[in-house]
Amino acid sequence: MSSQLNDAIPPSDRISDWVSDGIFNHETGELRPGFVVEAGDVVLDVGCGTGFDAQFCAERGAHVIYVDINPDEVEGTGRRIANRGARALTPIVSDCNPLPLPDGTATKIVAGEVLEHVDDPGQFLSELVRAGAPGALYMISVPDPMLEELQIGLAAPAHFEKPNHIRIVGRHEFARLVTEAGLVIERRGSYGFYWAIWWLMFWITKVDLFETHPLLDSWEKTWQTLVGIQTSAPLRQTLNTILPKSQYIVARKPSGRRSNASFLREGLRSIRTLLAGAPPPGIGRHVAQALNPAALADPEMPVAAVPVDDRIDPKTVGLHDAVESGWFRFDKGELLDGFPVGVGDIVLDAGCGNGAYSATCVRMGAEVIAVDINPGNLAEATRRVAEVDGGAPFTPLVGDCARLPLADGSITTVIALDLLEFADDPLAVLQELNRVGRPGTRYLLAVSDPLQEEALRQVAPTKLFTKADDGEYFIRGVPRGQLHTIGRDEFERMVTVSGLVVERIHHVGFYWSLWFAFFWLCNVDFDNPRHPLLVQWARTWKTLLDMPDFQKVKQRLDGFMPKRQIIVAWKP
Repeated sequence: MSSQLNDAIPPSDRISDWVSDGIFNHETGELRPGFVVEAGDVVLDVGCGTGFDAQFCAERGAHVIYVDINPDEVEGTGRRIANRGARALTPIVSDCNPLPLPDGTATKIVAGEVLEHVDDPGQFLSELVRAGAPGALYMISVPDPMLEELQIGLAAPAHFEKPNHIRIVGRHEFARLVTEAGLVIERRGSYGFYWAIWWLMFWITKVDLFETHPLLDSWEKTWQTLVGIQTSAPLRQTLNTILPKSQYIVARKPSGRRSNASFLREGLRSIRTLLAGAPPPGIGRHVAQALNPAALADPEMPVAAVPVDDRIDPKTVGLHDAVESGWFRFDKGELLDGFPVGVGDIVLDAGCGNGAYSATCVRMGAEVIAVDINPGNLAEATRRVAEVDGGAPFTPLVGDCARLPLADGSITTVIALDLLEFADDPLAVLQELNRVGRPGTRYLLAVSDPLQEEALRQVAPTKLFTKADDGEYFIRGVPRGQLHTIGRDEFERMVTVSGLVVERIHHVGFYWSLWFAFFWLCNVDFDNPRHPLLVQWARTWKTLLDMPDFQKVKQRLDGFMPKRQIIVAWKP
């Protein structure tokens, strides 16, 4: 099995989700979904790189013209595809300005990850359109702009310098360039969440592109385990949309009055003439040698087994991640970095859940009033607090946080974590929290992030997102009844409208975002999450957290797809 990244590909390129996502699909003949290659095609692969697209087309029996500005890439592609069954092979070294090919040469044109390299994308695309026969089908891809933005300041400086990526192609800009070139878009898609995370991790490993590293190996094993779960396809498709490695467009050149067959015959005659004469510029004896099937060296690489380290506890790794995100700064007397809690505080833990934060505040010397609609949660919170030394007062109250049995201005510190998305009226809850706070009271508020919610809804039972009026408060140990997806701008606006002043905003918990998405595939209980996928993901994240530069990756991923959006606010 083969895969393509663009540019260069590390040895661990045999990742089976390429095929399961409809890429390199020999059953349907699709190089990408919607782009079928047939034996009668003349395929022009521009910017062929290491040749995986060209290999697929050769194996389909097409005539493959493969072009790259780098003679070594052309030579390497030649070696890769020499005995793959192509009807004919035409190597060309060219910068494509212009392409050394007649008008209407190819029936299928591939330009994978090229537009971000060229000085004039419009001119480049016009050359591709000129070289395509009427009715020719195009597959054009570029790196996704979100991944490119995340790599700024993390990638090596050369990544964004000529001859590498000299521009970031936005999603709307991409479509505009293709249509302005005269092509008609038939399909758009994205793929490569695995590789997006791989690249972000790669930059802090300090290894060469073709070297291995424990972090990259562990992430590969995590993804292999995920792909091995038959029900994982919807989640992987969603992740490929949320943070893809690449976006692609399948488009068609409008047909003219002359038939495709006429243009194809003319194009093939021109190619034969080209091959019969002197080699194109830049094509030397080394390329001819590369086309010798005996020179091919592409051994199959076995897929590694996926070991599970039973010493890795997913929840312990999650706690490690939380501490690195600024939680539980006991040495500074802070629940969260910059949010102090201590003796003299009267803390309202609204929607206290199992009481983990109530117990922490009691440990820090604060009096705590814990409120939750679920009596079982309060019983667990009481048990947790009882295990804490210190004896600070603790009051559990069963009730709806929109109607608190507390006097105005009776609270000095409010914690409401993962509460508002469960409330019938989130704004009413915030206004009630405002009422019970004294002037100057500080608020620690958190809701789930929309991207994390989008992933969860692909795999979690629908019942998880319905109100728990039947008394079933948990599903597999996870709180049920999440009614709202609260956007980032909406969250900040809601806090402001309630009368509070936003002090700062945090985004934390990418580890948990992916962990919970994986959790619902694994059919385990939250209290005992011993599943190979969850343990392997925890192992990968622990490996990341143990690296000197881990914050460079963690902060980007936390900001992109956090488990929680957190707002620290205060009452005027």
